[in-house]
Formats: sequence, C-alpha cells, structure tokens
Amino acid sequence: MWGAAIGVIAGGLGPAIAQNLFGLKPDGPQPPPLPEPIPGDLRVRRALPYDDAHPRQRFDLLLPPSCLTGPYPAVVLFHGGGFARGSRHYVAGIARALARFGHAVLSAEYRLVPRATFTDIIDDARTMTRFALVQAEDLDIDPDRVVTMGRSAGGHLALMAAYTTELPIRGVISEAGPTDFDPVMWDGSVRGAVMRRFSDEADARPLSPVHVATADAPPTLLVHGCRDRTVPFAHARILQVRLEALGVPVELVALPRTGHNPMQWRWRTAFAIVCRWLRERTAIRDAPSSVP
Repeated sequence: MWGAAIGVIAGGLGPAIAQNLFGLKPDGPQPPPLPEPIPGDLRVRRALPYDDAHPRQRFDLLLPPSCLTGPYPAVVLFHGGGFARGSRHYVAGIARALARFGHAVLSAEYRLVPRATFTDIIDDARTMTRFALVQAEDLDIDPDRVVTMGRSAGGHLALMAAYTTELPIRGVISEAGPTDFDPVMWDGSVRGAVMRRFSDEADARPLSPVHVATADAPPTLLVHGCRDRTVPFAHARILQVRLEALGVPVELVALPRTGHNPMQWRWRTAFAIVCRWLRERTAIRDAPSSVP
C-alpha cells in the first residue's frame, strides 16, 4: 500500500521533484543537435566600462567571426561566485562557445559583498543590461535580440535584470540561479552563508525573482540540477510555477543526477539546450557555407 501511495505522489509531483524526495532517477532530457560552429577568429575587446563608479563595473565583448555580419543577437552574461567572489573569467568558456555559435557576448563583472549590498549588485546587473541596449549600435548588437544569462549567483542577476529593467529584453536564461531569498528556501550551511550576506537587507521580496516577476516578464529558460545542494532545485520549480501563473513562457530543464553548475556536470546536454533556446528566441542566422 505504501509503495503504491509513494508511486502516485511521485508521479503527481513530476520526475524532478520525485527524485529529490524519493531518490528516483528519471531519464534526463535528450539534447538537441548543436549548430555548426562559425569558422574564423573571435573578436574580443576586454575590460570595457559600463559605469565609472567602481573598478569591477567592466565587461568583455566577444563578437563572432567576421564572416557573420552584425548587428548580432547578444547575450549579457553574469558569472557566479556566491555574490562574494568571481570574475568574468569564471564563464570565459561559455562566453567563447556562445560567440562561436553566432552571438555577441557581453561578459560582465559586478560589485561583491560584503563591500556592496545585494541592492548594489542588482543595480550593477541592471546598469550593464541597460548599457547593452542603449549602446547597441556602437557594440554592433541588435537591441531587439538581447538575452540575459547567468550561472548560480549570475543566474539570479540575469533574472533580476530581465524582470526589472524597463527596456525590453528578448529572454533570460538562469543556470542554477537562486530565485527566492526567503530563509525557508535554504538549508544547512548554505542557508547560513547566504543569509549572513543578506542580513543587511530589510526585505527579501524586492531582491527575489519569484516576487518581482510580472506578466510582462520575458520568456525564461531555467536549467537546474535535481541534486543541487548549493541552490536547491526548488528555486527553479517555484519560479516556473509563478511564471506559468502569470502567463509568461517558461521552460524548466531538470537534469537528474546533476548538482550545482549543470554546464560543468552535463556540458553537452545543458549547452545544446541553451543554444537551441537562444536560436529560437533570437532568430540567429546560419553561418555562410564558405569563408571568403
């Protein structure tokens, strides 16, 4: 009887939640084929300022090989590091891979706690995103095809920038990003570390994507490991439920037997899904069949 009851409950919750609660191991998503990489050398400009208030307000601009002409669809990319460490070098591999498949990539740094508050850090993400949109012509990017993206803490910043920047964003991708700073969403030592950094903020709601999202939020892709012990999988699930209730297009890719930073655990699957989603949202052109 108990076995049948558990089976019914697990089935109703879905495979990802069932795995978290009952140790089930559902099959992972099948990755779509990767597009052909664009031949030629990437064009890179490093440490460009998007604001002048702090030395960390810098970004690297990576443009696809010149055989593909601009203006390019763009990804504003934020690194992880628990809001307390990290740099754009943390996501250098992802940035280069995205540029190789046809996107301009603006890989940004931001201020860090404890010298900066969470509000300061989110402001940096918004400022970077606005900069990309306002300076699109100078950057050779298409302002109508800009997506924000981030890993872990950077996923949170990508979501906050996409949901609260007043200028239109084509979409947002969060890889294992936190979506709610309510202490109930954290457990063990991770909760302690995150909440100590958060202690100087009066209210978690304005800093949490699940609470600031509205019906005007852009399409969202969430990529999360079902066995993430740093940012629990529930963060992705509650944001998915919230966005569906608002009528916002959302896709949750739940990767079984995968921990934090899915693109390190399951690079081929996770990156192929991200590329497919980006191509659908930004209508990227195929590379020419031959290089002049």
